[in-house]
Amino acid sequence: MRLPLLLILLILLGLLGLLGLLQGCAYHLSENNFLRADPRAWPVSEVDPSYRIEAISLRQSDGNLSHGLYLSRPDAKGTILYLPGGGNTVDTHGVMRLWQYRQMGYNAYVFDRRGYGHTPGTPTIARLVSDATEAYDFVHARTRGPLILHGFSLGSTLAAEIVRERTPDILVIEGGTPSAREYIDAKVPWFARPFVRIKLAPPLQAIEPGMAIRDYPGPLLIAVGENDRDTIPQLARRLYERARSGRKELLVVPEAGHYALGSEKGFKAYVDFLDRHLQ
Repeated sequence: MRLPLLLILLILLGLLGLLGLLQGCAYHLSENNFLRADPRAWPVSEVDPSYRIEAISLRQSDGNLSHGLYLSRPDAKGTILYLPGGGNTVDTHGVMRLWQYRQMGYNAYVFDRRGYGHTPGTPTIARLVSDATEAYDFVHARTRGPLILHGFSLGSTLAAEIVRERTPDILVIEGGTPSAREYIDAKVPWFARPFVRIKLAPPLQAIEPGMAIRDYPGPLLIAVGENDRDTIPQLARRLYERARSGRKELLVVPEAGHYALGSEKGFKAYVDFLDRHLQ
């Protein structure tokens, strides 16, 4: 979940105002600062045709139609439901992940979130959590064998909410944060904290993945890039500390940025983690 450029500019302007007026600045963040619709179509025909991949859709409880892709192979080791990050769509980032899962030998599902890519609608935190939970139930009903839930960045927040009431065989949190408050605080330089106040709208205040995954009992991989400047490694460590699973692992991928498991070293560690916990 990346901090919008506009907000960064506002913070910088606040700092300039501080230098000139020695007054504090208050900013109010709403869901719209993080959830910006970006409708576009993804060309299924351009996806690598050397393995079976098909367009798939899911009718949500309110009637909205979520569109995505399903990757499958007869001898798959298991199935992965991938929840992408905030600006990612199936035709850009999602297809890259499907290619990765193909190399790993897994079936996989990925959907465009509401208001993104090929899925219409207006996103809100509550609606995205509901959509993601319904997608999990949809995939779970179609799956035979192990089911892995993999959330990236904003998607990791949705994955955490799912495991409040669902129990995938394995949970993978990549580029996550223990709470929206801690994520925002990490963005403000230490010297500005006494003067810059950022107030979160109630739906953002409720985002607490650290609490959501606390009682998840299964294998848990929390991954972050060593050079991630968005969800910094310190946030991943806090998230790891709050999880109670006896089978949790913290992976700080050397030299990697925000897309930690998409790097060569992250990919190898991801494969190793799944292989060890699915034996």
